[in-house]
Amino acid sequence: MSTNGPTGISAATEALAAKDYTVAYEQMLPEFSAIPESECLEINTDVAFAASNGMLAGLRCLSIRPEVLVHLPTFDVSVFDKLDPAARACAQAQANYTFATTPTESAQELESRLLKTRSMLITDIRALEQRGHIDAGGLEELKNPSGYKNLAFGVLSLVAHLRANWATIQSRTGVTLEELTEAQQLAQRLNAVSTLRGAKPEPGPAALARKQSFTLLVRLHDQVRRAVTHLRWGKDIEEWCPALYFNAREGKSSRTSEPREPSGVPTQQSGNPGTPGSPAVVMQPVQGFSGGSGMPGESPTGG
Repeated sequence: MSTNGPTGISAATEALAAKDYTVAYEQMLPEFSAIPESECLEINTDVAFAASNGMLAGLRCLSIRPEVLVHLPTFDVSVFDKLDPAARACAQAQANYTFATTPTESAQELESRLLKTRSMLITDIRALEQRGHIDAGGLEELKNPSGYKNLAFGVLSLVAHLRANWATIQSRTGVTLEELTEAQQLAQRLNAVSTLRGAKPEPGPAALARKQSFTLLVRLHDQVRRAVTHLRWGKDIEEWCPALYFNAREGKSSRTSEPREPSGVPTQQSGNPGTPGSPAVVMQPVQGFSGGSGMPGESPTGG
């Protein structure tokens, strides 16, 4: 398999875009939901980046699967089959989490609405002042508010001032009590949204599913990468199985540490990568493996 040429890139793009994330999510849900929260990995990378690289690794590494069967006969090749759907499931979990933790209204939208409300209230207060029905001496301090909180509390002050004089002005103003209530609620909402901007979202089902699916993806990816590292050692590991973690300093994907040269075949004697407590990989020597030239599209064993 090769994705280096225009045709290969086009084919890879179609393959990556073709499968529905929601289908993969439902497919992998029983496996990742079985991971206890206490055993979930801390998310310290861009999940969208990790899921995308996981899909790419899943697509590319499927072509190595037959070589694994030949040269790593005791390795559990089911991890190759699960990597792509696990990455898609993780992508869907990230989308669900983003939707669940995104405010329904932005501070900018609320600000725009509240500025119009503020202008209406000030206009009415000034008209009442000119007729001697209300004191508007404090309005100067509320002019041109800077920041969301100043705007919110300025409107709350205007509402409070009108309510305090309601017995006198109710038959002389165009503002209604319903409009004052709406202005109060809008100001309070802007204050709440601006206060919570950048705050860590509350834990919930979407957050847990995100952590679980990410943990499963990393576990599967690590197993696949161990096999690829053995077969492609010193050649093009990143081309076949790109890492899930992004190195901001270098502007590319990276792992926390460079892999050490394998001493033999990674072997899974039992267990499932998605199940906590899976046994460690056991190394066995390979007989008659010479490796290839290291180019995607060529057999990874040089055959």
